[in-house]
Amino acid sequence: KAKAVANLAAGADSLIHDLGSGAHIFHTRMYGWATGVGLAGLALHGHHPQADRYAAFARDYFRDKLFPARRLQDGSVHNGFGYGRKYTEWLTGHFISAWTSATGEDLWKQIAQEGDWARKETLFLIYGRYPNRSYLRFGDSYSILSDAYSFRAAAERSQAYGDSIGQGFLKLMWEQDQGRVTEEPTAYTYFVFYDPDAPAVSPSSLPTRRLFSRDGTGMLVWKSDWTDNGTTVFFKCGDYFDDHGHFDQGHLDVYRRAPLLLDSGSYLTFDGPFRMEYWRLSVAHNTVLILDPAVPGDTGVQRAFHSQGDSTMAMYMADTLAETGSILDYQDQPGLAYVAGDMTAAYPVGRAARVTRELAFLDDRWLVVLDRVRTARAGLEPHVLWHCVAVPELETAKGTFTVRREGARVRVSTLLPKDAQQSWVEGFVSGGKKIEPVGHQKPLPDMGAGRVEVAPAGAAGQDFLFLHVLDIADDTDAPVECSVTQDKEKIEVRLGGRSLAFRADACGLLR
Repeated sequence: KAKAVANLAAGADSLIHDLGSGAHIFHTRMYGWATGVGLAGLALHGHHPQADRYAAFARDYFRDKLFPARRLQDGSVHNGFGYGRKYTEWLTGHFISAWTSATGEDLWKQIAQEGDWARKETLFLIYGRYPNRSYLRFGDSYSILSDAYSFRAAAERSQAYGDSIGQGFLKLMWEQDQGRVTEEPTAYTYFVFYDPDAPAVSPSSLPTRRLFSRDGTGMLVWKSDWTDNGTTVFFKCGDYFDDHGHFDQGHLDVYRRAPLLLDSGSYLTFDGPFRMEYWRLSVAHNTVLILDPAVPGDTGVQRAFHSQGDSTMAMYMADTLAETGSILDYQDQPGLAYVAGDMTAAYPVGRAARVTRELAFLDDRWLVVLDRVRTARAGLEPHVLWHCVAVPELETAKGTFTVRREGARVRVSTLLPKDAQQSWVEGFVSGGKKIEPVGHQKPLPDMGAGRVEVAPAGAAGQDFLFLHVLDIADDTDAPVECSVTQDKEKIEVRLGGRSLAFRADACGLLR
């Protein structure tokens, strides 16, 4: 016993040293180390003279540094559904549960009174889960196929808050596949935190659209419905947090029955060429590149940088490098959802004067995407990327391409610029160089087949408009023809008998 106590105390001292050496408040290690110190202190109470110091250190570290970080992300995580679920969410919840149980100080209740970000983390899991039981891909998503990480994170939160929606989510995961919701080392979470007889309400009772962390990660999920055949649209336009995030502001993806337009690539090795030269960069995402055709091999990507040193919220908020995007406007009304994002700050100096992306989801079927790009100087050329899960059917004469998968399809029509050029780039290519996806970890399925690049016919001037209409439906649904007209006041899109009008001079919907 004495040896065990001494070893536990030595481990806590080591972690306190590491946490005090400039650790980043958004990095997964901080949550693990702080939880380790806190649980060591609680376990050693009455057995070691430093026990209360360890416990108090962890409490203060969470309260003063990590809880504000979680509050800013407002239920979301920036580092993907691998790192985010397994470490950030679960370890935070584990510390809160242990502290509340051991001391009687109900941190769950305190958090609920300060914005309720912990309860929203369950909602983010629910909205981020596809009907095929995989999860949204963003950041360093090394594992998106197992519900085990979600189950243990949601179980603690659902028990703490008596959350019937969370309980319904747990019940859904358990009923769909009992073998994937627990892991042997953490199977105790099922017995400690899950009550199969607790009141449960189906997650399908939730609204179909949700915006998370408007002032932080800037992530939204729009669903047509909660059925297995429904459509899911994901969009992100926010700030950068740490080196498990990606430089991909303005990215969107589309799912119906299966991924159709996606975050291409996969987590293989953290420092390997595939991640460093392709997957973490905006070239691997459905966003806008700004290339310099005069520079051979220019990639046109958003700026990449190292960010692992912001040890307090004040340091992070003062870190101008981390400012990469923001949500300008968000609307949610029957039959129509709209968002406007500004990702100008994501680009290197000298590339972008203004880059915004607007999305309008009409009748849960059509996604209209309007990109307004003003380059920093004439001669630069913006490209809009569409990464496809399968080789698309290109109809360049019509300015359309179609991606089909498992009975569903997305038909993408380029309406602006009128002379736009569509080109197919096979595989994983950046700056004309093919990056081979090799590494020691097993790649995720559906890494992508390549991308369609949309570019103006010429690069004269500095102002560019790109307008795309995505018709997301089943293969049996006939596509609806679309068109656009524009004048000094509006940009009007017609979809069959429907129309949608954007302001011509700035972001915004007119009707």
